[in-house]
Amino acid sequence: VVEFALAACVACAWRKGFETFAGQVLMVGASIMPGVLLAVFGQIYQTGADPYELFLGWSALIFGFVVTSQLAGHWFLWLVLLNIGLFLRWEQAGVPAEVAYEWSCLQLGALNGLALAAREWCPARGQSWLGSAWLRPMLVSGVLIPMTFPLAHCVVEADDITLLRGVIGMAWFGLAGGLYWWYRDKLPDINVIGLVIFNTAVILLIFIGDVLLEPLNW
Repeated sequence: VVEFALAACVACAWRKGFETFAGQVLMVGASIMPGVLLAVFGQIYQTGADPYELFLGWSALIFGFVVTSQLAGHWFLWLVLLNIGLFLRWEQAGVPAEVAYEWSCLQLGALNGLALAAREWCPARGQSWLGSAWLRPMLVSGVLIPMTFPLAHCVVEADDITLLRGVIGMAWFGLAGGLYWWYRDKLPDINVIGLVIFNTAVILLIFIGDVLLEPLNW
């Protein structure tokens, strides 16, 4: 039944035309079906596979659909699946007790940074479907948030600063400053500037809270 729904979505999208809105929506539906199929298959045949393999396999299977539909929301959905798969891979196969979470933060920040670079670079080269205005702040958030956790850890646990944590924390300053400068002077975007300021305010509030509560052993 799931495979039939997948085939029907692709066939109808081809019939309507992949460049039409109806065709793009049908391709999004076709992209959901492989995830459902993998979940059903995993429930029927207990292979012992980790959930991260489902998300990474799902994102790999629908990559062709994403490229064909040329829809910004579809591409963002694919990126979300990839982010979940990479995070779960660290949690389930990376042995968190041995592999520092900073590596996962760095990996997610780099992935979303590449996606942000693609969003800025591709529209000027004919791929206008990636130029959606809402996509930029979403990708900037995806870059800033993973890099914030190591810095917050450095602020709260100043006596437990590792080299990797310190490097990522310092990289946050360069990243936030670079984003603020770029989207203030080069590509003005008040939404991105607001996100950078908000993210900076969160770090400052964590620092102030740590200073105020540390004497109380909270």
